[in-house]
Amino acid sequence: MNYRFVFLLSVIILNVIQKGCCSSWLNQEDKKATFSFSGNLKLDIKNDKENKLNDFENNKNVERLNEGVTKIMQKEKELIESNKHVKDVVDEVGIVIKKKYNINELPPSGLTKDEEEDVKEDSAFLSDDLEEAAENFSLSGEKSDKENEQHENEIKDIRKYQAEIINSMNENTIYKKFDTNEFEKMKQKMEDHSEICYPDYSMPCPLHFFRTSTGCVPLRTYEGPCNKIQNKLIYLYDEQKASWAEICEVNWPCMPLECSYGRDYNSVCPINWIDIGKGLCRNIYKNEKCAGDINFSNMSFEEKKSMEKKCGIIWKCKSITYTTNFDDICPLHWENIGNYKCKAPQDYKGPCPNISNLKKYNTQEKKENIENVCLVNWPYSIKVNEYQRDYNVDCPIGWSMMENGFCRAPENYKKSLKCKEEVSFDDMNADQKHSYSLACNVDFPFKDKQDCKRNYSFACPLGWIPSKKINYCKAPLNYKSSICKNVSKFKNILDNQKKYYLKFCDIDWPCEGEIQNSMIYTQISVDHLEEHGKKKYTRGPVDSETGLII
Repeated sequence: MNYRFVFLLSVIILNVIQKGCCSSWLNQEDKKATFSFSGNLKLDIKNDKENKLNDFENNKNVERLNEGVTKIMQKEKELIESNKHVKDVVDEVGIVIKKKYNINELPPSGLTKDEEEDVKEDSAFLSDDLEEAAENFSLSGEKSDKENEQHENEIKDIRKYQAEIINSMNENTIYKKFDTNEFEKMKQKMEDHSEICYPDYSMPCPLHFFRTSTGCVPLRTYEGPCNKIQNKLIYLYDEQKASWAEICEVNWPCMPLECSYGRDYNSVCPINWIDIGKGLCRNIYKNEKCAGDINFSNMSFEEKKSMEKKCGIIWKCKSITYTTNFDDICPLHWENIGNYKCKAPQDYKGPCPNISNLKKYNTQEKKENIENVCLVNWPYSIKVNEYQRDYNVDCPIGWSMMENGFCRAPENYKKSLKCKEEVSFDDMNADQKHSYSLACNVDFPFKDKQDCKRNYSFACPLGWIPSKKINYCKAPLNYKSSICKNVSKFKNILDNQKKYYLKFCDIDWPCEGEIQNSMIYTQISVDHLEEHGKKKYTRGPVDSETGLII
């Protein structure tokens, strides 16, 4: 019995030892230590909690680290995307500008590569500004609120300064620097300004637009919907400009108490009064001092000034006409430094290089495009529209009244869909006739032109058109005279002899500035002399002077 017990115990001990040796050998063979015995068979609960807490802290630190790495990677990604977006925007803007203005590229810098490196900071490239703005924007999250606020204020100040500089270009005193006394005078003038803001529609462009020879270019400060070059504003009369301003969310400058070129007392009606025909004007608002319709047409300038004080009314400023001269290589106030290189003035804040090579831009059309792209002007002259047009006449200069009440254009007139050959002006007021004359290249005659200076350089009298027969002119269709012929030669006639024609032939020569819109029709000759609608004869009596069949 004892023998059996001892034998079984020995076998069990031997199996345990063998199993332990095999497990130890396997663990060494796999080189894995999944558990290290501590000598404490109970593995108390306190140590277990500490281990779990340590594991939790470690996991939390790992999560924070991963989260930080993720944020850094995200910022790097945003920065890369921002830079790519800026580059795409700059490229897209360049493509749009080139396509819109039909130019292959913006004017290149007139510097060598070495010179460009030296003055790159002063070149004011649009792409640099955009990239810097994008970089500041992408890194702004790392700055404190105070730093961001200070940076934003600096940008606002810079934008405000740039806007003031660019807006000043709309004035004829472009780039003029004011000293302290001049600034005080301007400030006082603003303080003396009327409390009521009358829009000054004599200005070529509204606020936040830059005037060029082809129209009004919207600036970056403009936030309205009409963000294209406005080349039709010159054709609009005051009421149309007011409607356009409301639609496009823009304002014209307020009219000053003293107009730069004087008040236009030649205009039919004062501001906020409408022309209802036959010289009568009607106030669009109630005027207790001067009620009812008033005829201002027969009043002198002094009488109109007196009416301003009596009725609390005001006449608009005189309008002006800009004539641009594109003969110069460089824009106005830019310095020609040779080899078609133009250097901008110090206060230029436009998008083009401060030193630009304009060799490729040697035509008027290309220079007009540069004006619009670079926000510059070529030298120009200003002419004040002194004389009042007589919009009470039936037809424009050179047009003939027909039996049906319509006016017929001269034979060399180029008609279009909007500008017909036969037009009725009966239902048009003065502003509408003025607008039509600009849009359709016609001129109405000056009023009270007795003392105006005649321009005898025109080959033909007022309203007459040149004939293909050299040095001969043809009268308007309804011209009748018992002394002078409908086709006459005025070449080599002295000025005092032309005065004879004025007296006895019922003809006239234009006053200086009277022919503006219709200038082209003083140069286009006609190859037929019959009236509109009449049969052209191939046989008949011959005029002894012209040699033509009459």
